[in-house]
Amino acid sequence: MKSFLKNYEEKCDDYSVRPKKRLVSDLTELANLDEVTQHLILNGNCVAQFNDRIGDIELFPLCEVLEKDFQMTSLDLSYNNIGNHGAEAVSRMLKVNKALRHLSLRSNNITDQGAKSIANALTENRSLLSLDLSENAIEDKGGLVIAQSLQENTNLRVLNINSTELKTSSIVALAVVARNHPSLQVLRIAKPLLHSLREETTVHLNEMLRINKCLVTLDISNHGIRDEGITILTEALMHNSTLTKLVLASNSIAIDGGVALAKYLTTKKCTLKVLNLNSNRIDNVGGAELALALRTNKTLKSLNIMSNNIGDDSLFEIAKSLSHYNTSLKKIRILNNKFNQKCLSLLYDYIKSEGSIKIDITVDKVDDTFYVAQKRDCIKPDPTVNTTTTQIDKIEKLLGTSQQSSAMRVIRARQY
Repeated sequence: MKSFLKNYEEKCDDYSVRPKKRLVSDLTELANLDEVTQHLILNGNCVAQFNDRIGDIELFPLCEVLEKDFQMTSLDLSYNNIGNHGAEAVSRMLKVNKALRHLSLRSNNITDQGAKSIANALTENRSLLSLDLSENAIEDKGGLVIAQSLQENTNLRVLNINSTELKTSSIVALAVVARNHPSLQVLRIAKPLLHSLREETTVHLNEMLRINKCLVTLDISNHGIRDEGITILTEALMHNSTLTKLVLASNSIAIDGGVALAKYLTTKKCTLKVLNLNSNRIDNVGGAELALALRTNKTLKSLNIMSNNIGDDSLFEIAKSLSHYNTSLKKIRILNNKFNQKCLSLLYDYIKSEGSIKIDITVDKVDDTFYVAQKRDCIKPDPTVNTTTTQIDKIEKLLGTSQQSSAMRVIRARQY
């Protein structure tokens, strides 16, 4: 750590920029204790860096150090003020650094030009396993160059480009390249800008799922997928044996789509362990079919059906399935549906009996009346109050999902 810190401070001096206090403090303390870390966690939304975020000029010294120092296996630069010049510096670093496994540039100021720089590096870099460019406005052009880079880069295992203003062309391109990609296991392409009602992207995603033999996680939230589209996707899933997590939140899935998904869950072809249907509208009929599916499904571990306009009787049947039939589900989220007293009574007894399934609600009984509320530990914490330990755990889990074999040992992590 001493050599890394020394090189960093010298490079900052060359660029006439002030070294980042957070980084200097961490590295100094680690050096004094003769300890090491393989992770640089420099997210701008933490308490220590909230008012001291990294911009392009401040990123240059760090990238130049990483061009020669290969101690780090992960670099988190999320929620900073990095633009296209910074992305270009990262690109130069990636072309020579063969140790980095995870890179997060989430929520910066990178556009299609910066995405082009990163994509250019991906055609040469074969060591990076996980890339997060989400919440950058790389738009369709940026998505297309990333897709093109994956034709040459066959090592990347995790790609997150959620909320990057992708359009039909880039979604189609990514779906096409993912069909036969030999290593891509996690693909997150949520919240694109799709305006067509013809669901062209869904057709290509269907073909991708039908052919792909590697993908484990797919996030296609906010794609405007309707019943016809989800019916097509479930048919493709019958031919897919690897997908275990499917995120379909905030689409336009209604009754028929809910029924199609429920039917898939009852088949022996079902491999899903996690299904997220948050903020759709499967209503009572879809909810009732899901309740029946939960009685026989043996693969699902986590189900999110929050905000689906599911009514009283269907919720009661779901609660009944949880308490009397299902033995595999570990977690369910059902808040913001239409609970009646009959359903709440059953859930109240189940929660009180400390059933094995974690539920996102609490049910209280006052004067023979039941009341529902969100469970406290399901409320998301303030994202500006993160700990290095938590973030490192997430990174290692991500790379673990990607079958990352090299040890990523963290001797010390402190709270910010």
